[in-house]
Formats: sequence, structure tokens, C-alpha cells
Amino acid sequence: MIIKKIQINGFGNLENKTIEFNNGLNLLYGENESGKSTIINFIKCIFYGINRNKAGNEFSEFERFKPWKDIDFSGKIDYEIDGKTYTAFRDFNRNNCKVYDSNGNDITNTFNKDKTRGVELGMTHLGIDEETFVNTLLINQKEISVDMQSQKNIVQKLSNILQSGQENISFEKIKTKLQKKVLDEIGTDRSQNKPINLIDREILEKKQQRLNLLNNRDKKDILDESSKGIEEQLKKINSDMEEIKEILEIKEKYSDLLNEKEKTYELTLKVNEKEKQEKISKSKKQFKIFLSIISLFAILTAGILCYYKNYYWIILEIVFAILAIIILKCSNKIDSKDNHVLDFTVIKEEVNKKEQKELDKLIQKGIKETLIERKISELKSLISGLEKKKNDLILDGHKIKIEEGSLRENIDRLSEVEEQLASLEEKKNVLSTRRKVINIAIDKLSEAYEELKQDVIPKMEENIKQSIKETTNNRYEKIYYNNEAGILAENSLGELVPVSKLSIGTIDQFYLGFRFGISKNLGELPIILDECFAYFDDVRLKNILSCLKDTNRQIIIATCSDREKIILDDLAIKYDYFNIKY
Repeated sequence: MIIKKIQINGFGNLENKTIEFNNGLNLLYGENESGKSTIINFIKCIFYGINRNKAGNEFSEFERFKPWKDIDFSGKIDYEIDGKTYTAFRDFNRNNCKVYDSNGNDITNTFNKDKTRGVELGMTHLGIDEETFVNTLLINQKEISVDMQSQKNIVQKLSNILQSGQENISFEKIKTKLQKKVLDEIGTDRSQNKPINLIDREILEKKQQRLNLLNNRDKKDILDESSKGIEEQLKKINSDMEEIKEILEIKEKYSDLLNEKEKTYELTLKVNEKEKQEKISKSKKQFKIFLSIISLFAILTAGILCYYKNYYWIILEIVFAILAIIILKCSNKIDSKDNHVLDFTVIKEEVNKKEQKELDKLIQKGIKETLIERKISELKSLISGLEKKKNDLILDGHKIKIEEGSLRENIDRLSEVEEQLASLEEKKNVLSTRRKVINIAIDKLSEAYEELKQDVIPKMEENIKQSIKETTNNRYEKIYYNNEAGILAENSLGELVPVSKLSIGTIDQFYLGFRFGISKNLGELPIILDECFAYFDDVRLKNILSCLKDTNRQIIIATCSDREKIILDDLAIKYDYFNIKY
């Protein structure tokens, strides 16, 4: 690719500025603050759009390069790729970009478009993103100048390049950072108080709570069954008691009746006996009176007989005596008949028959005959036992209801605990998924790194070694890298020396050689050097510029010094010169 022409309508402190570059070496001269870096940033922004995000800086890129005057914030660029010429115009205010081919056809729609940056011209035509462009093709003074404070950073960049091909990307650091991210933000099975460990403990607690509540629910079910069993038992006891009471009621009724009849019978017997004795006593009295009368009558009769000597009176007296005896006996017989009482056995049988008749009705209702055959005392004992059992069951039922009430309050929390558990499981799944994704990323990164080491890095290393050899004037022909020792360089004596122990100027050369070497892997894209040699001495600068003598790619060097021009002239290297003033 070749940048042929730029036209700046308004960008930073520049306006109406046109520069036509050529292939090969282009020397862009201008004093400090004249706009050299602005031109280079214009080229970058034409290809990648302008950034409106401050990203932690005081001003955004848009604010930095907005024209100082009230003019169009725009410009265009003509460039050549594979022999075809294209023109790109970009309005930075609206971030609107138009791209045309050599025949003036609008081909803008063939490019992808980013919401914030607009048309992705650089990604499509250069084949690299903005970060790669800045880190490889664009080299400025801040990156190439090294002091003691930033020396370690430069060495790290060199190591990164050898690991990943990008100076700002360290495979080991990325891997360590991802692993640390897993450990700090998620946790592992062996960690203790990380998010996923805390969630695991909460899940364990909630599961135990749920288990307890489920056990309580099972216990409540058992209590419900027990309560139903008690109700059934109480129902059975009440039924049995009703049956026993019915039997007892009949038996007690007839027992009382029989007792009353027995008492009446005994009383009747006593009354009859008393009456009998009274009648006997009366009869005796009557008999005595009658005998007295008879005796008197006999005496009278005997007197009369003696006096009158009439036997008629004797016969009459005998008849009268016989009649008196007959009457007296008949009277005793009548009294005896009047006092007759039935035998109590007959009365008892009649009562028992009536009782059995009523008990038979109970048998017909389904009451067991064995129960009916029991005595009153046994029935009362049964009722007493059932009453005690009933009271015990009622007490047990009351206890169960109290326990059920307590369990119900806990069981009501089951849905709440299950919701909390589901939420924790979801959080754990999110963390587990995130950990899985990061681990996959680490695995894929490792695979990519291995592939990079096998396929890309070797070619890059060859280009880097060649560039370092040229930039250090053949002093360092071989370089090595390992994770423990870092970057090692072999000097002319064959000794392996850590790059970090080399001089600052040599590290500068190494870094520039690295950047040249990387750029070779990006094809024939332009290299832009912005005040890179300000801290190089003349010997090193001459060596570096001589490396560019036979280059087939476009190189743009921006400088505020005439040293580059003088050395290029001394080396008879062809170049195009542009003075920003004119």
C-alpha cells in the first residue's frame, strides 16, 4: 500500500494543507508544534475514524483535533493498493466517510460500518485494526526513547512481541490475569472465601434448611395421619361406649326392677307373715272365747240336763260344738288363702325374659352377643377403661395440634427457602459458566499461543533478528526468549546477554529493530516514524537510516531536525522532502 496524497481541510492547527507522498522514503520536516504529529494522526483518523471517548484522558481525540478555527473538520486521502487507487473522504464532525474507486464510483457500502467510528476503512483495506496500526506501523518518539525508569517496560514490550506478536499483549500476563480473575472474582474448588465458595456455603445451608422443612412436612404428614388415627379411635371408642351404655342401661334398668321386686316380695312376705301371726293369734283368741262359750254352754247344758233331764240339749250342744269347730277351721282356711304369695323365681324369670327381649333387639342392631353377656360390673369397668383411653387420646390429639401449628409456621417458609435456593443456584450457574468461559478462553489462548509459536513467531523472529542485526550494525545477530530468563541476545563473542543489561541506546535499537521486524509481517504497509531519532547519536542514526536504503516500502519520517536530511544526503539515499511551512 502507498499513501499518495492527503488533503486536510481542517484538523487541529492545520487547514487547507495538501501533501503528495511518494513510494520509498519521505522526509516530513517541521519545527516543534508545526503540525507533524497532527498530520500523522490525521492519516490514522482517516483510516479508523476519530475517537470521542476520553478513556481517562483530559480530552478525547475529537476534542484534541477539532479545528481551532471555524472551518470544516474534514479531509481526504488518496492511496494505492495492489495497483488500484482509492479516495476516502471523512467528515469528522459527523464521522461520515465516503470511499471512491479510481473511476469515481462510490464503494462505501462495501465496507463495514462502526456505530461510533463510521466506515471501517483501515480494517478492510489495511487488514489490521487501529491498535495494531498504532503498535506496529506508527512509531513515535515516546515509544523509542528509553530512560532508566521505563527501561523495564520496553524490555517487557520486546518480550510481549516475541510471545504474541503484539508489544502490548503478554501471553503470560493475560493468562495470569485470567487465572487471577477466576480466583478473585469467582473462586475454585480449593479456594475458601471467594464468591462461588460463599454461594456454595449458602446453598449448603439452604439445602439443610429445606431438608429440615421437608422433614417437618413429612413429620406433619405423620402427625396428620396420627391425628386422623386418633379421631378414628375416638370415634370407635364413642361408638363402643354408646353400645355398652345401651346394654348397661337395659341391664341396670332390669336389675333395679328385679331388686325392687325382690324388696317388694320380701316385704310382702314379712307383711303376710305378720298378718298370718296376727290371724293365728286372733284365731286362738276366738278359739279360746269359743271354747269358753262352749264350756259355758256345756255347763249350762249339763245343768239343764240335770235339772230337766232333757237329752235334746245335749244333742244340740254337740251339734253346736261341731258347727263351731267347722266354722273356726273354715275361717282359718280362708285366712290362709287370702295370704298366698307367688314364688320369687317366677317373678325373676318374667323380669329376665323382658330384659332378654330388649337385649335381643340390640343384637339385631349389630351389637356383639359376647358384649351383651357381660355383667354390669364388667360393663362399667369397660366404660371406665374407654373413658381413660378417650381422655388420653384427646390429650394426645391436643399435643399433636400444638406441634402441627408449630410445624406449619416453619413449613410456610419452605417456598421462600426454595426461592432463595433457586436464586443461589442461578448465581452459582452464572459464576460457573463465567469460570468455564474464562477457562475455555485460557485453553484457546494456550492453543493459539502454541500455534503462534509454531507458525507465526518463527517467521517473525527471523524478521526481527534480521532487523536487529541491521539496526545494531551486526553486533547482535541472534536473540532468544524463554519464560524464565526473558530475552537474551548473543553478542559477537558468542555470549548470551539479557537485553535488560544492555545500554539504553542499544535497547532503543533493539526496540526499533523489533518494530521493523514486525512490520515486515504485515505486508508492504507504510511505516511512519514520528520524531523517533531525537535521542539517537549520529552514529546510531546513520546506521538506522542506512537500513532503510534498499527498502521497497513507503516510509514517512517526521522530524524537527535536519540531521536525517544531512545523513540521507551523505549516504546518497533517495528520498522526498516536505517542509510543512510551505
